Amino acid sequence: MKSLMKSIPDNGMEMLAGLIDVELPVEEKPKKDSGAVPKVVEDYTAKFRRSIMDQLKDYPLPVPVISLNQNGNTIPFMTKKSFSLWQGKQKSKKTTALALAVAAFIMGENAPADSLFQGSVNGSVLFFDNEQGESYAARTMNLILKLANVRSSTRLIYCDLREFSPPERMKIIQAGIEATENVCLVIIDGLVDLLTDFMDASEGHFTTTEILKLCSAYDIHVAGVLHQNKGDKNARAHIGSISSQKCEVEIATEVDGEDRSQSIVECVNSRGLPFEKFAIRWDKGSLPRVNAQWSMVLGPQAKAIKQNDIQKTIAWAIFTPLASLSHKDAIEKIASETKKCESTAKNYLTNYLNWGFVTKGEDGFYRRKDPEGSRVNEGQNGVN
Repeated sequence: MKSLMKSIPDNGMEMLAGLIDVELPVEEKPKKDSGAVPKVVEDYTAKFRRSIMDQLKDYPLPVPVISLNQNGNTIPFMTKKSFSLWQGKQKSKKTTALALAVAAFIMGENAPADSLFQGSVNGSVLFFDNEQGESYAARTMNLILKLANVRSSTRLIYCDLREFSPPERMKIIQAGIEATENVCLVIIDGLVDLLTDFMDASEGHFTTTEILKLCSAYDIHVAGVLHQNKGDKNARAHIGSISSQKCEVEIATEVDGEDRSQSIVECVNSRGLPFEKFAIRWDKGSLPRVNAQWSMVLGPQAKAIKQNDIQKTIAWAIFTPLASLSHKDAIEKIASETKKCESTAKNYLTNYLNWGFVTKGEDGFYRRKDPEGSRVNEGQNGVN
């Protein structure tokens, strides 16, 4: 092959390229007197050299835009040059949780000292709402302002992008970042609305990469909001999978199964220190807040207490004050009341005994265990 190449005259390379169907690099030159500008060729060698890390340099820790105050410790939460993913089912209060964080950022030093969220830098926040439309977007904007205890703020720029196409939205976001002085935090509510086809893996990967480029190029933190899949707790579609892999921190919100006025916020994964779960509560007629009374210990305890109360109500509906039930009758009544099978009803009866809801007499009959001092069951045998 080498001898063949040597035998080909200078102007014969084009002939060879045509024979083997290879496209040779062509340097574009402007035509004479055309006034055209030569095409700029990317210098990847220079980019490679720029990407080399200095082994002797003391690189600083990421600069937090918002921090968390938990257990007396300040945890960097959302840092510059990074991306966070906020995901959850519909109506799980993921945007509400983010609104609390944005409000704290706007308040800065005026935020209460015991507030969970703490603004760590001075600057502006751009909030891009891709899905709600003007009226509902205005509700979220006003909610943030109320939480920040201000009527308006120059530190918040809230944009409704619903009327624009997906490609336009991404360009508007970048233009907004470039046009806004001292922007530190960018919220994109509706990552999927930046895509023309949310099931296209390549488009999801490209969009996530573009967001990461914005984080680095403009020294900002970008927070993206995305729904969960209906069938599991993963962020939706390919952009959710890619974002989960690339983000600094992934935050999930889930409605508390025991109290729908409350949602639990948890750290799914984090490159830095993970935060502990916390709860946000939004009672009717009030503003949402972090529920300081809830904790990872008290949450499960409250659930257990509620389940205990439910089972006690069932047990006492079966074992009325004057009832004395044989083992067979007790099992049948428990199965009927709970709509469970016989084996489950037997387990329930064992639990009722262990929990002190009922007692078994020497005669083999089961009766309600009333408070100490009650004489309601004395002398009552075989009453159904």
